[in-house]
Amino acid sequence: MQRPARLFVLGTGGLLLHGCCCAWPDLSPSGCGYDSGSYCDDDDADGYSDCSSDCDDDDPTVNPGADETCNGIDEDCDGAIDDGIWGVVVYYVDADDDGYGGGSGSTEGCSIPAGHADNNDDCDDENDDARPDGVEVCDGADNDCDGDIDEDVPDAATWYADADGDGYGNADAPVVACDAPEAHVAASGDCNDAAAEVAPGLVEICHDGIDQDCTSATADACGYTALSLDDTLAGGGLGSRDEERLGGALAYAGDLDGDGNGDFVVGNAGAGALVQGAYVVMGPVNGVVELDDVAGRLETGESGDEAGTSLAGGGDVDGDGYLDLLMGAPAATVDGAVRGSAWLVYGPEVTDCSPFCDGARLDGDLPDGRFGQAVAIVGDVDGDGLDDVLVGAPARDGGGAVALFTDAPAGMLGFAEATARLGSPAASAAGSGLGAAGDVDGDGLADLAVLDTSAGLAWLLPGTVSGEVDLASALASISPPLGDATAGSLVLADLDGDGNIDVLASGLRDESTATDAVAWGNFGPLAGSLAGEDFSVTTGGGYANAGAHAVAMDDIDFDGAGELFLASPAAAALLPPDYDEILSHGAAAWLVPGPISASWHLADSSARVSLDGDAVPAAAGDLDGDLRPDLLLGVPGDDTMGTDAGAVYVLSGGALP
Repeated sequence: MQRPARLFVLGTGGLLLHGCCCAWPDLSPSGCGYDSGSYCDDDDADGYSDCSSDCDDDDPTVNPGADETCNGIDEDCDGAIDDGIWGVVVYYVDADDDGYGGGSGSTEGCSIPAGHADNNDDCDDENDDARPDGVEVCDGADNDCDGDIDEDVPDAATWYADADGDGYGNADAPVVACDAPEAHVAASGDCNDAAAEVAPGLVEICHDGIDQDCTSATADACGYTALSLDDTLAGGGLGSRDEERLGGALAYAGDLDGDGNGDFVVGNAGAGALVQGAYVVMGPVNGVVELDDVAGRLETGESGDEAGTSLAGGGDVDGDGYLDLLMGAPAATVDGAVRGSAWLVYGPEVTDCSPFCDGARLDGDLPDGRFGQAVAIVGDVDGDGLDDVLVGAPARDGGGAVALFTDAPAGMLGFAEATARLGSPAASAAGSGLGAAGDVDGDGLADLAVLDTSAGLAWLLPGTVSGEVDLASALASISPPLGDATAGSLVLADLDGDGNIDVLASGLRDESTATDAVAWGNFGPLAGSLAGEDFSVTTGGGYANAGAHAVAMDDIDFDGAGELFLASPAAAALLPPDYDEILSHGAAAWLVPGPISASWHLADSSARVSLDGDAVPAAAGDLDGDLRPDLLLGVPGDDTMGTDAGAVYVLSGGALP
């Protein structure tokens, strides 16, 4: 640039002095550039020179009198950059980058750098879901920074007060909260929150005036699921000839071959059978079973002996660790007369045995006594570790009799060689039904059940009996409360779940005089004369034979209580109109879920299965491999393969409601 004219004065000592602010005697003042040849001038014309502390004499905006602005330059030459600016920004560290700073430390600056915010309102600077404008959620954090945790959450669960502790709350008292308050539950719908025995999902006890399952404003809104055999079938076998009457007798045999699946035996004692006896069917059973393909048969080697009329299994009579089978042949010839026999077959040789392989033949002593009409393996009656055997002869000597065999019978034994022989002058057909009574008297030993189907009487006796025994010495006797009834079957099991053996007798009724009851019973402990006064099964009309057969099943619904199954022949009488839909479809079977604690109506059963002909049920273990107990159902009048050819069905416990 062009320099202005300068005045040069020759001073003392002959020195040439620069015409600037530099003063004598300092010959080389700072900023004057004396040694370098520069001069103290104002190069940027901002009124300040190097000599007057202009820190950048090439920029007129930088000088000691300039105002500091936010540009990263020391404009007022005080040695600090961007200091003393009006309107400076204060900012805070925003660690979670949610727009809100946290902590108490602040910084001033011209602008907010990344990772900082102009506030310190964040209550948790490590959680970007926690901030003043956050939405509260159920996560244990103060999401909206109001000092409260998990309050007023829009999507929080609704809880209901459960005063009776049955798992269902009162729908009229909801509470919205992340966690359940004390005595609150997630499920509502309790129609009576003061009674734990009333709640959705409980089993309805019909005709007791209480709506146990909260399904209706009217108590006792019970009903059943109508099923056909196809709905419940897990497998089955069919008779092959007219009058074979397959399924007239059934028995669950337990696991005969040790493969983990239950097995069973089915009788074909009908006159049309090519060879009377029983088929041994090994599980698992699925689909139709061809009888020619079953594991084997039990045969006596005689014709016309009605072998297979009665069957029993599931016990170890000889104590060898294998399950054994028992088959009755009440028309078998013994010593030239029709006296009847029972064939005991010891495992493991329980298939293809003719006449009886390893075991025993137990014979009746009087002609036409029908020895073998009923048989049972009753458990250990004498404490020797061996299961024992009962055989009934209901036509013996005009009143019937029963023989008890203990100590692993072998070879051929007669009625007189039995451990005990039971009968009564009051009986008319003692031994027409037999059963294991469990431990009725609590002595740790198995007891006996004897049924007289003709008189409608039953007796429970201690298994320790021996010699000649009068049935009048029974621990308990059961007689029907109605004079026109004869007994169809006897059920001995813990029906109400209290640990005691209970009894139910089902009845065959004279339809012309029948009233409602078809079965009756007493809850244990059982003793003395019983008349079925504790509970009854009714039909609502003159359906006389609805209780022709009854059997107790193991627990199929896993509620800790067994079930009851009743089967009947076809109806033969007109029914009241209100029960026409329920009972007028011919033969049927009903499933009654346990525990049983009061009387009930068949219409209130959980399921009704339509049948083709009379039905004989038998409880069974798991036959189809679904880990639930199943039900055997024999229908000897089934006409699928011929007139009264018969059939046996496996009703899957998993398919029954």
